[in-house]
Amino acid sequence: MLTDRLRRLNRYREIASSFVKYGFGYVLDEVGLFHVLSLKDRITADVKNGNTKEAGYRIRCMLEELGPAFIKLGQLLSIRSDMLPEEIVKELEMLQDQVPPVPVDEIKKKLHQEFGRPVDEVFTYFNEDYVAAASIGQVHEAALSTGESVMVKVQRPGIKQTVHTALKF
Repeated sequence: MLTDRLRRLNRYREIASSFVKYGFGYVLDEVGLFHVLSLKDRITADVKNGNTKEAGYRIRCMLEELGPAFIKLGQLLSIRSDMLPEEIVKELEMLQDQVPPVPVDEIKKKLHQEFGRPVDEVFTYFNEDYVAAASIGQVHEAALSTGESVMVKVQRPGIKQTVHTALKF
């Protein structure tokens, strides 16, 4: 139980530090959470108040850094032009299709774990270049022994735990 509380507290601090890093420390102050920051982060927040980078860019970078659950939030917000300024929506739209891919070796390892045998034994063809990469998984072209072409969607390694931790805070 104590370990779970410490993990949540560490996640709170990680999120708060990310807000400061990207120039949004004032949000924490406004909602009364500035106290969760370390002294170093409080000082950094004061310095960052002059951050001149575009807000949309900073929001997108912060969501990417915070992980898949936050990327999903950004993707959701990107379709809400009725709620957010156009500049921010355009930046958040980049979360729809510009997610860094998982290295193919990790994908193959995950598939090996799932199928209990190497990728080249499961598929007669497996394209190592991804077709699409998203916050939760990525897609590769492949062919079955029957000759049928398929698209293989693979969850990012560790994604269940990452999302669970992010949503549990």
